[in-house]
Amino acid sequence: MTTQEVKRKLAAILSADVRGYSRLMGEDEEWTVHTLNTYKDMMKGLIQQHRGRVVDAPGDNVLAEFASVVDAVQSSVEIQQVLRAKNAMLPENRRMEFRIGINLGDVIEEGEQIYGDFGECVRADREQATAPIRLPGGARGEEYCQAGAGLPGTDRVRGCDAEAVRSCFQRKDGVSPA
Repeated sequence: MTTQEVKRKLAAILSADVRGYSRLMGEDEEWTVHTLNTYKDMMKGLIQQHRGRVVDAPGDNVLAEFASVVDAVQSSVEIQQVLRAKNAMLPENRRMEFRIGINLGDVIEEGEQIYGDFGECVRADREQATAPIRLPGGARGEEYCQAGAGLPGTDRVRGCDAEAVRSCFQRKDGVSPA
């Protein structure tokens, strides 16, 4: 592929995985796989409702692409709300909680696949997250859709549900919206 043939674009990437997946598999593989597939199907539907697309979903991971960070965030918030309700009906040790990271970055598009160095950033942030959804920190991270969460120095983004965002997000610097 020559430089002229490379198609680049800016994309919001949602990356999700299950917290404690190995423990869940060790305790009950069949239940875990069944629940995982049920949850991933639900997530795929919500991602599509928010104008995103699932690019890949190996094992306990989901990688999705959005043209808009606001859409990625709104999808993430709704995913976490639905999962919270589903998990509330399960014993605590069987709950399947997804950690979600969102990053805005340049990707190379080749057919249905995307490539870029966004994955490491999203994974690192997500693995350290204590909140269910994590955005990169710094001024740009605060500008996307944490805006509307009442964070200092941010503007309100039209269409964001401030209460839902406030209840789900933690900035990279560890500050949770009040």
